[in-house]
Amino acid sequence: LLETRNALTKLDTRIDMNNMVYVDGAREIEVENSDEALELFCKGILSIN
Repeated sequence: LLETRNALTKLDTRIDMNNMVYVDGAREIEVENSDEALELFCKGILSIN
């Protein structure tokens, strides 16, 4: 089950001092609804490529 790395796996996850998992290099952006969240997610995927 070897898979090539895609855009979703290019960022590394880390564990902070409180044992909370986060994505290294990601920005936290507040959104009003799920449509806005999906739009930002898709823009982020495009910027990774």
